[in-house]
Amino acid sequence: MLSLSRCGALNPLRLASSAAAAASNASNHAAPHALSNGLRVAAEHTGAETATIALHVEAGTRHEKINGVSNFISRLAGKGSSKFNQKQLETELGKMGAELDIKVNREYTSFIVNGFSKDVAKAVDILSDIVKNAIFDENKLNAERQKIIDEVSQADLETIVMDYLYSVAYQGTPFAHSLCGPQANIKSISRNDIQKFIDNNYKAPRMLLTSVGGVKQDALAELAEKNLADVSTKYPGEIELAEPCRFTASEVQHRDDAMEVAHVMTALESCGMNEPAYIPMQILNAILGSADKTIPESFRDSYKSVKYIEGFYFMKNFNHQYAEQGLMGTYIAATPEVLDDVTMLVPGKWIRLCTKLVDSQVEMGKRELRTQLGATYMNPKLRSDLLARQVLFQGKSTSYEDACEMISSYSTKNLVDTAYDYIYDQGFARSAYGPTEAVSDYNMTQSLLYWVRW
Repeated sequence: MLSLSRCGALNPLRLASSAAAAASNASNHAAPHALSNGLRVAAEHTGAETATIALHVEAGTRHEKINGVSNFISRLAGKGSSKFNQKQLETELGKMGAELDIKVNREYTSFIVNGFSKDVAKAVDILSDIVKNAIFDENKLNAERQKIIDEVSQADLETIVMDYLYSVAYQGTPFAHSLCGPQANIKSISRNDIQKFIDNNYKAPRMLLTSVGGVKQDALAELAEKNLADVSTKYPGEIELAEPCRFTASEVQHRDDAMEVAHVMTALESCGMNEPAYIPMQILNAILGSADKTIPESFRDSYKSVKYIEGFYFMKNFNHQYAEQGLMGTYIAATPEVLDDVTMLVPGKWIRLCTKLVDSQVEMGKRELRTQLGATYMNPKLRSDLLARQVLFQGKSTSYEDACEMISSYSTKNLVDTAYDYIYDQGFARSAYGPTEAVSDYNMTQSLLYWVRW
């Protein structure tokens, strides 16, 4: 799942060549190493003075029995352990000039230290202590409850509409879980709930220690052996396997006519990172591009029809890919007066990938994707997350050159075949928030995803 960063001010050729140089200089781009307990280690050595050290655990919101537990872990794990209280931890990080960050998504939780490469031993010590020995103090747990409720009530519109989208696209499965969970759970989750989740999920075979920066993999493996070889592989009871998460074509609308602008997300079922269509789906998404009235240069020829529509704000495409499933979709913001016309444009753009895709568009999409990847590989934080997903989901790390080679290998026919598999006559999920009365009819929109020929 790539973050579509704005790269308009960057020279794509310079960006791509710089990323390729960085990757080729990685003298330690080795296959992931596994400890005797199954914990994996992967490092990308760039020779930099800084490094992003992260300990990833395959335990995210999809693994929750009580939605919201992972969010509490991310907020409380850095506030004290059996070795460091919160003040001592902040002091240690301050001495290193480092920062601690803990992030949760649907598939895994990442404990991250960004600092200097020379302090990698201390960084691994801190991360391992947080994951193994965090103390979830009841007072701090209770203090977080209202903070989370306040943050949920002030969430940005994109987050709200995206949560609605996942709630219908994966309804009845753990993939529908939001990051924070429902308010009832936020108010009731206990220390025992948190500890039970950790006991059932934080096991060595589901952990990965990574580094992107000036740390070689052999050195990182030694530190992992020292600090993490004692992580358990045993479960307290029956092993809880992740439930399969099916896609459901459906929609949800939260109508609020007091809002001036409607926000609509429409998405098709994409593929996971383990599937052959992983790269082609990224290229197709890059071909679609985005259009935003605040960024005049974002309007390609295919978006000229909406450029001068009064009441249209933006049309952003996204492609979220996980281990086994994904969503490729479009996020639109428009006023009620033009909402029907604008939302009906989405299936039209999708079906053209099946019926009217030409070589020039394919080459443009490949260049766009290489530029996006270049930005990711050049940014240690973004590269660290991509490295985690590659190893956790695919069992290997992929260099920038290898990724570009794979991108170049796909022909227009390959992409058309993929589009027919994932777009043509497929059901979609849709969420809408705001003045939604004029959102295009679901069945009418669905009818535009196939051609009647005779």
